Amino acid sequence: MEKVDERDSEKKLTRKDRLVLAVYILWMVLFFFDTVWAQKTDIVVLKNGDRITGEVKDLKLGKLKYSTDDVGTIFIEWDKVLFLKSKSHYEVETEEGDKYFGTVETDTTENKLLVLNQDRMVSLELSRVIRMSRIKDNFWKRLDGSADLGFSYTKASEVGQLTLNGDVRYRTRRISSNLAVSSTNTFQEDEETTKRNTLKWRSFLFFPDPWVTAGLVKLEQNSELGIDLRLLLGGGLGRFLIETNFSQLTVLAGLQYNQEWVADGEPVDFNLESLLSAQFQTYRFDEPELEFSTTLNVLPELTPIGRVRAEFEIGLKWEIVKDFFWNLNLYDQFDSEPPTDAAAKNDWGVVLSFGVTF
Repeated sequence: MEKVDERDSEKKLTRKDRLVLAVYILWMVLFFFDTVWAQKTDIVVLKNGDRITGEVKDLKLGKLKYSTDDVGTIFIEWDKVLFLKSKSHYEVETEEGDKYFGTVETDTTENKLLVLNQDRMVSLELSRVIRMSRIKDNFWKRLDGSADLGFSYTKASEVGQLTLNGDVRYRTRRISSNLAVSSTNTFQEDEETTKRNTLKWRSFLFFPDPWVTAGLVKLEQNSELGIDLRLLLGGGLGRFLIETNFSQLTVLAGLQYNQEWVADGEPVDFNLESLLSAQFQTYRFDEPELEFSTTLNVLPELTPIGRVRAEFEIGLKWEIVKDFFWNLNLYDQFDSEPPTDAAAKNDWGVVLSFGVTF
């Protein structure tokens, strides 16, 4: 009976993964047709005299993302740009944290970026501009994201592991939202499948200065820590401490509601937690392009006081070919007072996967 149940659970897992992959394939198909049919009329002139017609996607961490009909999406170093003109609307941010909204054009005589919004025009030093986020004109065009998939199996131990990660991002002038899914399932013959699944929605509301407010809804499942289901609802106030063309450091403090269902299916009384979070990201755009990120969340329980949870993650993503990448993740979750005696205090792992951006 146990072996039949394991086969059934594996089939269910396979069907679930196929459904998730189908959703991401649909997103990629929509993105492809949007890219093919979009009219590209923006102009970029480089300091070496090259003139490129295409579509400005965004500017972040020293790279201008630019879509062309002839060579696809390219990344241009910001300090190599002499002239830029686009009729699309962007949120333009300076290194001081000031934000401006409008179409963009370059004054080459004074080496400045002009941001035009109706009757108002703002002139900015090009070297001070660290970010441009395009405010697209409909829901579908405002979406972008990535997905990666990994699988491993060893015959000697008869241990297999399936990992799936993906996220979809949505951006308007004042709001940035992210829906992310992460799934790691480890299965072994004659053993119960170990599950670590997360579904998280997070939204940021931006202010004119470096301050930002955040909201969070999160569902978690972690067999190693004895959690059948954890529901988190929270929010807080954050600030960008470092914002350059290559790095970003964000800190956040707030509160969240925590409701847990332990492995035996009985709910644990809800509690209130404080949220202390720090996230650092840095990029290298020379080939191969690399992205390094690390996140630390410390969650002291307030009702009652005593229990402390912590989450730590390191991620390294490097591009193989355009829009395809390898992803290496190290994670560690700690709980000073697990909900059951059989649960571990720590759950950690290393995941290598292959993915695509869209």
